[in-house]
Amino acid sequence: MIKRLIFDVDNTLIPWEDKYWYSLNETLIYFEIEPKKELVNKLIEAVDNYESEYNTYNLKTMKDIMEKYSGIKLPNNFVYRWTIFLRKCTPDTFDYKLIDTLEYLKSKYDLVVLTNWFTTQQSFRLKRYGILKYFTKVYGTDNMLNKPNKETFIESCLPYKPEECIFIGDTYDVDIKGAIDAGLKAIYLTKNDKKDCTIISNLYELKNIL
Repeated sequence: MIKRLIFDVDNTLIPWEDKYWYSLNETLIYFEIEPKKELVNKLIEAVDNYESEYNTYNLKTMKDIMEKYSGIKLPNNFVYRWTIFLRKCTPDTFDYKLIDTLEYLKSKYDLVVLTNWFTTQQSFRLKRYGILKYFTKVYGTDNMLNKPNKETFIESCLPYKPEECIFIGDTYDVDIKGAIDAGLKAIYLTKNDKKDCTIISNLYELKNIL
């Protein structure tokens, strides 16, 4: 019997839009650093490659990799300030169909979030988007190893067993395969991929299958 649903955040609960990268420009301007396009692109590249070099999210290691890719020295609190600007990076309007779906799911299951990112910042974004109240806990990987680490999925299940939980995410190798390898069931949110697992094209479909 399924007791808990575990959700990824970006491009699962909250769509990521390229315009949110402007938060890096805002951070550079805050520290009086010229936000040249080449510099911003190097910082984005550093973020995209972070998980290939580090197993957990940390303000210092994020600053280190940003300095490595950009070739410039950044202020000690650069990443912290960036996460503050990132808090407002959600769509401008609520997704009422998503809220209706979460209302339905919350009436049947315990809902939590597991995200490869900073816990506090993601909690702010979920709150701003109007959906934090549906989740009993937000697990961020500044407090544990990144997905697809097996122990991370298992910890996000507690106090339930992995077989009593379903993970819902949009990245096959990190979210879906990682969850399945840890003993969870998984639902893959995708419009293009074809894998041997349960697939949905939007979260609203969960009302029909759970």
